[in-house]
Amino acid sequence: MTSPDESPFIRLFAGRNTLAIPWHKHGVSIYEGFDSRYVNEDKPWTHLAAFDIRSLAEEEVFYLPTSEGRFGSKRRFNNSQDPKSEHMSEMLAHYHAFLEGNVTSAFDKFVKLNPREHMISQHFAYRCGTLFLRRTPRFTEFARCTLEHQNGDDLFRAAFGDYFVAGLILGGVTGTFMTAASPEPEVTSAEIESGLTYTYHCKRWSNEALEICAAHGMHYQFTGYDSLNAKHDGTAVTGRLHIRAMTAMKDTFVANGVHLPARVYGKLQEQGISEGSPYLRHKHCQRIAKSGLVVELLMMPYTLLNEYRAVRERMGRAPFDQESSSGTNSVEAEEAPVVS
Repeated sequence: MTSPDESPFIRLFAGRNTLAIPWHKHGVSIYEGFDSRYVNEDKPWTHLAAFDIRSLAEEEVFYLPTSEGRFGSKRRFNNSQDPKSEHMSEMLAHYHAFLEGNVTSAFDKFVKLNPREHMISQHFAYRCGTLFLRRTPRFTEFARCTLEHQNGDDLFRAAFGDYFVAGLILGGVTGTFMTAASPEPEVTSAEIESGLTYTYHCKRWSNEALEICAAHGMHYQFTGYDSLNAKHDGTAVTGRLHIRAMTAMKDTFVANGVHLPARVYGKLQEQGISEGSPYLRHKHCQRIAKSGLVVELLMMPYTLLNEYRAVRERMGRAPFDQESSSGTNSVEAEEAPVVS
């Protein structure tokens, strides 16, 4: 396995910029702390809160709506192209255990571990908006006192981490992956390609069609994922009796993808989020974090906060990364929604 120093995720966090990471698990909400030194472990989230809980509870949460959809379809026959991950989460989960519960990383790992010469995949993604606090809450007294030490940067990171969740990016992702192979050497690549294409796209099965797709000992594998349902499912089949059930499973995932925007907005309504009433409270974010709507976490380093810099500068010590560039991965730093 690649060493932690070679991990793209380590390098991503080392830039001390605002960035977005894939997230399809439950339970993480706005302003939770994160220590990027422990991304190779299962729980890099910190136990102590750097922000005052009472101040946090009183702050308004703002919903900034967007509408961004993406659809991708891939076909590979006879090693015509190299298999590639569909999601950033697979690349990151390859190094970092805390992402392994994501349905997309589970899907991508299956694809990586089950390569086939002949495959078809479809992926649907939709982003509907971002939740963030209008104002950054104050640090706790303990957090401020920690920063006031001579080595306050190190002590603060040990207690609260170096990043916090500045926003929740909402939406959904769905996808499918099907492969085909035959153990019979006389079966041509064109015959496997034809059987896979027909099997993936067939809507109405006749007995004759089933016989054709099951001929030559054809072996099919299917897997799919859906973030709104936190579901990752799959099957491997041979023979006509099981092909119909496999394609029914595939059709369910594809339908979930086709109707992804409507499903996302249905979930938004269930959570009481709309463009007409964009203001919520922090407690609502905790509930939304468990709903399946979160697709990315907007992460921000503490060192970009005015309060952090003010305390360190008052003590005659600028934050350790002040000399670094202030660019942003996924979100420009000057556009970061969290301000002091």
